[in-house]
Amino acid sequence: MTEPQINTKRIESEPDDEKAITEALARANRKALLFHKQTGNPIYIWENGRVVKREAKDIKID
Repeated sequence: MTEPQINTKRIESEPDDEKAITEALARANRKALLFHKQTGNPIYIWENGRVVKREAKDIKID
């Protein structure tokens, strides 16, 4: 079995653009949701004060 590749690059400077960071996080979230939907894996979300299982078929992607 092959070990996973680890990215060891260092960030040379801290990003200071809140909008760019927020957009990057939104893209990463959408990509993760799409992956779960395509592979049939459920997600678990916090809803109304508790953890809820959301089946892949019920994942909504904007």
